[in-house]
Amino acid sequence: MTLTQTLIVLFVGLFTIKLDDIPIIIKKIKRIKSYFYTNDQINNSVEIEQLNFYIQKIINIKGCYDGNYDLITVKEKYNKLIKSVIDNDLNNRL
Repeated sequence: MTLTQTLIVLFVGLFTIKLDDIPIIIKKIKRIKSYFYTNDQINNSVEIEQLNFYIQKIINIKGCYDGNYDLITVKEKYNKLIKSVIDNDLNNRL
């Protein structure tokens, strides 16, 4: 739906709504809003779980973690650490 179509629907809706329907509409809007808010919380929860997973892996290998605590930075640090561990193992075998 384009913006113009949405505005037309809202404009017509204003003339067809009864005053008794307004509280029901507000409740529906709040329910829809809470649905999106809950999804954001779930996404944040998953991101925090991934962040904890990678930091724990880094701590198991290196013993500590120094750096930023955003997921992208932690993943990059983990990947570099794994690559260096693999390179060290290969060098020790040769």
